Amino acid sequence: MAGGANSASGACTNHLVSLPKPQSDFAKQLLKDADNFDLLKRIASRLAAHQKEQADEPTNWGYPGDLGRITEPLAYVLADLGDRSAVNAKGLEY
Repeated sequence: MAGGANSASGACTNHLVSLPKPQSDFAKQLLKDADNFDLLKRIASRLAAHQKEQADEPTNWGYPGDLGRITEPLAYVLADLGDRSAVNAKGLEY
């Protein structure tokens, strides 16, 4: 047939577009896990840099203040992952 192959229904089949297959729940969870591990890796890196910066400026009390602000949320993250030791040690409600 001139002008391209047509199916029996008359629809052109030359330019079929493959649609992405929906991801399984397992695949979605793997992506979320990868995102979480990336975030944890970045947090660890920033904590190490923060520690070095604090060592370079031992009289700057802003550094301990920074860590004080994030300690409680991190304790709750740990509790959400099944380890309540940090929230218990800090006397936080969970």
